[in-house]
Amino acid sequence: MARVRTRNARGHGAQLRADLLAAANDVLDRTGDPASVTIRGIAAAVGVAPNAVYLHFADRAALLDALVAERFAAFGAHIRAAMTDAPPDPVARLRAGHAAYVDFALTHPGHYRLLFGNPNASGVGAAAFQLLVDGCQALLDAGLIGDVAATDLASSIWAFEHGYVTLRLAGVGHLPGPVEALDALLAAMMRP
Repeated sequence: MARVRTRNARGHGAQLRADLLAAANDVLDRTGDPASVTIRGIAAAVGVAPNAVYLHFADRAALLDALVAERFAAFGAHIRAAMTDAPPDPVARLRAGHAAYVDFALTHPGHYRLLFGNPNASGVGAAAFQLLVDGCQALLDAGLIGDVAATDLASSIWAFEHGYVTLRLAGVGHLPGPVEALDALLAAMMRP
């Protein structure tokens, strides 16, 4: 049954936009599938006619693009908080960021699938990726990793993280824990 929504006061239309994005987030959390985010479904969840959605988003793609931007901000904030709370050691910070990456992905698989399955996501995901680049640069600055560009190292670790998460989401059960897996990778790369 559709929710009945009280109309916003004139000049408060931004609240409807926020409600629509919150409903889309809820659908992703509930279903784990970005394909389940539809204009009609989101409108019904908020209690408005589908035409009301078009006042804020030109189409479904625009709704998903806004959702990607919002979710990448949350994803980056989750990783940044973990790295900030970690001890100042560059390995500890990288490990904390990696654990937060995996935690977000496994806790919000629909969001993760949307972020990394959307062709328009790369620009808004740059800030989150920069956290990993900065973490890799700290390893290089500490002399813990050999001669490699921080962006190349970050790309390799991200590919590892994404592969790890994809396997976990697919139900592969014989993987080590996320931090143990990263430790094994780092041990293979770090200078003696």
